[in-house]
Amino acid sequence: MKQPQSYLIRWGKHILPSSWANQVRNQLLYWRYADKNRRFVATHPDLNLPPLPFLAEIFKPDYTAYVEQGSATVAAIMPLIKPYLSANAKNALDWGCGTGRLTTHLQKLLESLDWYACDVRADMIQWNQNNLAHINFAITQQEPPLPFQHVKFDLIIGFSVFTHIPAALQQAWLNALSENLADDGIVLFTTHGSAYQQHLSTKQQSVLAELGCWDNHTGNAGSRSRAIYHHASKFHTIIEQYMDVLSWYDGAKYPSLIGGQDIWICKKKSRNCGTEND
Repeated sequence: MKQPQSYLIRWGKHILPSSWANQVRNQLLYWRYADKNRRFVATHPDLNLPPLPFLAEIFKPDYTAYVEQGSATVAAIMPLIKPYLSANAKNALDWGCGTGRLTTHLQKLLESLDWYACDVRADMIQWNQNNLAHINFAITQQEPPLPFQHVKFDLIIGFSVFTHIPAALQQAWLNALSENLADDGIVLFTTHGSAYQQHLSTKQQSVLAELGCWDNHTGNAGSRSRAIYHHASKFHTIIEQYMDVLSWYDGAKYPSLIGGQDIWICKKKSRNCGTEND
């Protein structure tokens, strides 16, 4: 049954308007995961699980994957963060938190930090505020600044955020993240790098190599359908205008880390800090 549903999802993307194709995709995925979700809810009655339509928009409506893959993603990035995280770190931010898929796991593993989280989706932030304790949630806008201007962060996580922010706003957000970092603070974010360029035409890849990023202009900013692709070396040069790059992990070289996305770890701009590529 799984293969016919996957075929229908791919088919719908090509012949239906994007809004209709998204509805068809979601309905097929609800059907695919219905029994699995019922079993998961029955065996985890104490978990606060977000509404399935939220998951369909930002991830997939699969509660098992939502919990297990969220935990696995955080476990994969923790060893990358810890060598650079200040021993005196106090404040941390999950930028683009959605329904807290990573936030709750980050909070458990770095429980000594005060956690903040924000997203452009007001309905998801409201759900988070009502269901996820001990985290400071706020709505952010499509454009900077961050909603926590009074806080300097020792750690900012931006997982799958630059991958959906319009190309025209990327540099403004790089600057905003840098401004909200503490002096010893670090930011980890991900991009669609070389592992994703197979989705682009030759012409699109040429534009990508020239400009550093390519925007598919499909759907609203921040939505799952809005995809931004990055050329690593060109984007590295852009990042260095605002922050120093401490480490870069090529998603094509490390596909098991977080599904093939490139991982960047940066800090506030400093003349005395070199760079290191992995």
